[in-house]
Amino acid sequence: MNKDKVSEEVAISEIVEFVNHHSVVPRGEEEIKEEYQVSILAVQKGLLVINDNVPVYTLKEPINPDGEFALSKIEFKTRIRPNEHSRLSKGLNLQKESFEYSLRCLAFLSQISQGELNKLSKFDYTVVQQLGTVFM
Repeated sequence: MNKDKVSEEVAISEIVEFVNHHSVVPRGEEEIKEEYQVSILAVQKGLLVINDNVPVYTLKEPINPDGEFALSKIEFKTRIRPNEHSRLSKGLNLQKESFEYSLRCLAFLSQISQGELNKLSKFDYTVVQQLGTVFM
C-alpha cells in the first residue's frame, strides 16, 4: 500500500510551478525533477505544502520535540532583499567564505538559527537546502 498523500505527478507539478514562479528564467520539468527530488518526495509525503507560492515544511524529524523550544515546522521567506544580502555578508570574504554566506542565507530564509540547521536530519536539511536555492 502506498503511503504517499500526494501523487508523484501532482508533486512534480507543484514543485515545477513553484520553482518557475520564483525563477527569473523558467526551467524545464526534467531539470527541476532532477534537482529537487527530495522536495518532490516531501510534497508526496504531505510534509511540504505550498500555499500562494510560500512553502511551509513540517520536519520529518522535529528538533527537541518534547522540549520548551521545539521546532517542527518551517515557513520560508521567499526573498532576500539587497539590503539583507549586505547584512548577511557583513564581515565575510565571500571568495573564501561562500559556504558560510550560504548558511547565513539559508538560516535567514528558513527563519531558524544556524545552530538549528545543524540539528536537522539529513532529509530535512536537504529539503531546506533545496527550497533555499529557489530564493538565493
